[in-house]
Amino acid sequence: MHLPKTISYLKEQLKGLPCEIIEVIPSSLCVYFNANKEYTVAFRSDMDALPIEEDESHTIVSMQKGVMHACGHDGHMAMLLETAQRIVKYYKSLTCNVLLIFQPGEERCAGAKRLCEKHILKTYHVKAIFGLHLMPKIEKGKIAGKPGPMMAGSHEITIDIKGKGVHTAQYLKGKDALECAASFLMNIYGRINLSHVLCRINYMKSGTTCNIVSNFSHMEGTIRYFDKNMLDLYLNKLNQIKIEMEKRYGTSIKIELSDGYPPLCNDQTICQNIFRLNNPLLYQLEEPYYTSEDFSYYLQECPGAFFFLGLGDTAPLHSKTFDFDESVLDNGVEFYEWILQHKDEIC
Repeated sequence: MHLPKTISYLKEQLKGLPCEIIEVIPSSLCVYFNANKEYTVAFRSDMDALPIEEDESHTIVSMQKGVMHACGHDGHMAMLLETAQRIVKYYKSLTCNVLLIFQPGEERCAGAKRLCEKHILKTYHVKAIFGLHLMPKIEKGKIAGKPGPMMAGSHEITIDIKGKGVHTAQYLKGKDALECAASFLMNIYGRINLSHVLCRINYMKSGTTCNIVSNFSHMEGTIRYFDKNMLDLYLNKLNQIKIEMEKRYGTSIKIELSDGYPPLCNDQTICQNIFRLNNPLLYQLEEPYYTSEDFSYYLQECPGAFFFLGLGDTAPLHSKTFDFDESVLDNGVEFYEWILQHKDEIC
């Protein structure tokens, strides 16, 4: 969340533009072009990097040791900066106000939520908000999205099992937390099968040594979902299995969920209007993605839509080899300008 050099660079690039620069929360920057109109259209870029050492074979390598833009947020910022520069050319003919949001803390800190808590969208009378995310494996330069659920809601899940440790020679007198954990895990995977709800346990530790029955087990994983009602149904089934396991093994089990991010649901009307205009850059996704994104908080506050900007066959996000052809960013900027040009038909 602490991005002093990034903020300083952005301010320098925006210097002299006919806009108001506001720091709503620490390490954020909101750029407001006030055309004295009734409402505002907003665009958002995230800014945070990831604690990954970049592949040094890249033409351009991160100057910060152990940190790189492995999720394309540098590209997102570049598109928003260029949008700001282009707005200047037709600033006096704008038919709406424009708000550009440079947001920290997308990866884990819910920076969007913190900005919404400061009522940034209401303060500037935002009628609709839009965002783009660079995405591998989508046709290079194309912009992809869909109405309704676009990206998953997510929670981290922890499961703690408390048993009773005894020597292996007397295992019948113990309460094996490891056996309970194994059974619990297989029951989760084998018995709960709900459409568009995904739960995977990806980390586990148990016991203290090889000849003592485990007195504890600790598991961590993630739950992804697109509908809150389906999540609630899943958690109810999970609790039923928990009760069964406690009775069977004599253990006590505690399940906790992190706050997480809500599902990202594009506004149906806005998204349908966008596709109806037949922009050749656009195509519609058939299925939502199981990745999550805190842009979802903005969409709980006002209508809008989030899209992917295709990178073609590149390395995956969140990897040290991630890189992209910067020429695709032109399409992203053109898309933002196109939204402003067609806002009356879209919003």
